[in-house]
Amino acid sequence: MDFRRPRHWLIATLVCGVTAAVLLTRARCPIYFDESVTLLEVAGRAEPSWPEQAVPASKLVQDFVLREAPLAEVVSGVARTEVHPPLYYAVLWCWRSLFGPSLFAARCLSIILSVATVILLLRLGSLMRYWWLAGLIFGLSGAAFRYGAWARNYAMARFLVTALVMLAFTRKPVTPVLMGLVGALAFATHYFALFPAVGISLIYAAYEWPRQKLRSLVPMGSFVLFSLPVLPVLLHATGLRPEQYAGFKGWLPEVAYTFRGLCLQLLSQPHQIGLWAGRIAIALTGLLILAALGWALRKSNQSAVAKLCVAAILTQFFGMLMLFAVTNKTLVTHDSAARYLGVAAPLLAVLMALWLTESTSQRLRLAASMALVLLIGVELLSREVCYETLGLAPGSVSPGSLVVVGEGFDRGVPAVIALQSPSDAQICVIRKEDSCAEEAKQGPIFFPSQPGSPTYAAEAAFLARCPACRKGSAGP
Repeated sequence: MDFRRPRHWLIATLVCGVTAAVLLTRARCPIYFDESVTLLEVAGRAEPSWPEQAVPASKLVQDFVLREAPLAEVVSGVARTEVHPPLYYAVLWCWRSLFGPSLFAARCLSIILSVATVILLLRLGSLMRYWWLAGLIFGLSGAAFRYGAWARNYAMARFLVTALVMLAFTRKPVTPVLMGLVGALAFATHYFALFPAVGISLIYAAYEWPRQKLRSLVPMGSFVLFSLPVLPVLLHATGLRPEQYAGFKGWLPEVAYTFRGLCLQLLSQPHQIGLWAGRIAIALTGLLILAALGWALRKSNQSAVAKLCVAAILTQFFGMLMLFAVTNKTLVTHDSAARYLGVAAPLLAVLMALWLTESTSQRLRLAASMALVLLIGVELLSREVCYETLGLAPGSVSPGSLVVVGEGFDRGVPAVIALQSPSDAQICVIRKEDSCAEEAKQGPIFFPSQPGSPTYAAEAAFLARCPACRKGSAGP
């Protein structure tokens, strides 16, 4: 990208504008559970003690979601209760002090970081024939669509991993130290950023070793040094949520689901185009990714960008598999593999762009380009913008109603329900057996959880004690 050319400015603006437009549509969706946890934690309510009586939804939101808390309280609460590192929450705390505590403001931080990642990809594209292609692929990808507007740490981690690759091509005396610092910041944002950061640092060390041996070791050494403050928090986090993702399912299903997660970095909702059509789309995407990886492994000696991208993607892929095998955890879940592999998603976009533009076979380039355009295009047109559903349907609760919700493992669900309810609706959280018993006599009563959710058991037990109460119907 040459900033001196107006045409390049125009193309870059269009690519960034398309990315921002796609993500802004997602920013208008109802709150998702993980985001409610983010809002609680950044408000100093990492361990919320919900009221024992019914309270208006507006008061619950004010006391638990919009509350202002000192930064030290936020960081200590996250470090004590959260499986993710605290850096993102500290940054979000600073952000909300400037732009307010709303969910939309928190999502805007992720959108800005996602657009900034696209800008870094455009700059990195100056090393390719078509400098804009990697940014466009990532901007329209499933990884950007699924998590690029979430009020979570994924957008920030992706930005820092991409910045780490950019720094590898900066020939300044301070570059190795900056690489270690940025890698440590990525690690302090999301623990799984450790894998691409280590892969990139190792390739940089191997490249620089014949020229400057000391310089080649500085990124890894400074990364270890800057990451030391995070290690106690990581050791504590390993003991949290032992039941989450428990039970390694065997190498074949784990590898299959992890590779499916890699395919979902380009696609978002292939099931929306039909069951078999979605499976075919995932299979074709997988073939394209394998072809790009095979090309990059053969040509890595000729392309430093390809070498760095392959190192980051493969260390992320196999590092996660080995970690989950050692800790007896599973990636055979709905979207955990796709979510965690998304930390290196921008580099997969770079790899695909390199393969599509640098492959020696013109027919292969044309066929692969058409296949990728068809896959992303059809899937993009069939995407459901607000596909995550949790809690109440819009308008399902009338003003003044009583909403009974179980506390359970999902500590953020009451906050979700309060945000989705009319301000004067009464929210009653089931904390013990006789909770909400008196309030239930007032009616009408709504039970938001779906069968199979961790809070459903508490609500089902409540229904058993109150035979006249029915979900979505008036009480006695």
